[in-house]
Amino acid sequence: MKNTATIIELCRPRRGVKPKFTPYHVLQALILLTERPYGRIELSKKLGLGEASTRTLINRLKNKGLVYIDKVAGTVLTEDGKSLVRDIMKIIHLIGEIDVSRYCAECKGFGAIIRKGLSIVKSVGVLELRDMVVREGAYGALILTFKGNKLLLPLSRDFYEEFKDPKLIEGIRSAVELKEGDVIIIALCKGPLECSLPLLNAIVNLLSTHN
Repeated sequence: MKNTATIIELCRPRRGVKPKFTPYHVLQALILLTERPYGRIELSKKLGLGEASTRTLINRLKNKGLVYIDKVAGTVLTEDGKSLVRDIMKIIHLIGEIDVSRYCAECKGFGAIIRKGLSIVKSVGVLELRDMVVREGAYGALILTFKGNKLLLPLSRDFYEEFKDPKLIEGIRSAVELKEGDVIIIALCKGPLECSLPLLNAIVNLLSTHN
């Protein structure tokens, strides 16, 4: 996906120096800027990044034509920036925090949907997708697909069993309208880690390699 590849490109090392921000921070910054302009210090606090890293991120967004700097308002999203966010959010839908205590008593959960992502999961494999989320810092991940008006648990590329957890199913379906072929990923995290971070990093990395 071209737009997620753009986000990956913004996070690449320059002159041998790897930035402290990740695809999660880039996407979160763009989403925040759809609401209103932000000053650098305020954006830094919102993203949980140092001011120097936030300055670097803003400069990279500016060089890509995704934002411009207003002397009064701060960082402002351009039309290209708005278009990029709209296109990405058509594919990635954030569910938000989910109660996963039934699966991990000490864990927090955060869910997101890859719209019509079933073919991508089939090509990558459910175990590899779970490992991608774990490599980004999560404790684990619960992956479901929506087929035939049911939530299914993928056992392999072509085999599924019906997912039977009424409370979790109700939580998902009350938060978002599911569509045929959607993939639901719930990251499980422990400690102070912001659980949306490993999930979004994994999803953006996954989508950047697919059309």
